[in-house]
Amino acid sequence: TTALVQHPPAIKYSTPGEYIVTLTVGSNQGCFNTAKDTVNIYASPKVNIGVINGCAMDNTVFTNTTTEDANDPVSGWAWNFGDNRTSTNQTPTHAYASSGSYLATLIASTPHCADTGTVNVQIFPLPIADFAPNKTQGCSPLFVQFSNTSTGAVTYSWDFDDGTTSAQQLPNHTFTNTGTANRVFQVRLVSVSANGCKDTLVVPVTVYPSAIANFTYNAINKCVSLQVDFTNSSS
Repeated sequence: TTALVQHPPAIKYSTPGEYIVTLTVGSNQGCFNTAKDTVNIYASPKVNIGVINGCAMDNTVFTNTTTEDANDPVSGWAWNFGDNRTSTNQTPTHAYASSGSYLATLIASTPHCADTGTVNVQIFPLPIADFAPNKTQGCSPLFVQFSNTSTGAVTYSWDFDDGTTSAQQLPNHTFTNTGTANRVFQVRLVSVSANGCKDTLVVPVTVYPSAIANFTYNAINKCVSLQVDFTNSSS
């Protein structure tokens, strides 16, 4: 491209590369001079981002496969997650406080160029784990029935804190305390939604040691009027 005017119009370079610009000037007396300079045109970065849809309050993972010009690498990442939260990490994670649809935006900047990309994010709601034992304390062995009023869940995982578990919605369980002190079992329920989102609730159940009846006496079988002493060694 050439121009024969004092002030040429702006030139749009459509292909990255190194361009040598030459200016030749001449006077009315036929004198000429030439100046040269180099213009470097870089390819803009191409933003390409993705996301693994997740659950509210959990870390949502974003992927970033942005391409760049080797001579003009990306020097800045500006994420906006669509909920007034931002990040400058190249491949961030983000926890959304609420379920819903969000539009996440990434601006990738080089010293000379920039590009913008967006991705739709779907955040699923958490279920609500809720249950209650019909007994929260009692003597060993203690038989307990559990109600389950969880909402938004399709599967359940119970842990009775004694090495046993259950996947039933409404389990029963017998707690045993073979020791001499009270034992507190931390019963845990994990409720899981159809999208794999989880919520957990823990309720304690206290089990007292069993009472053990025991006694001794100081006599053998004799006739009536025999005095017998009894010792109670129950625990």
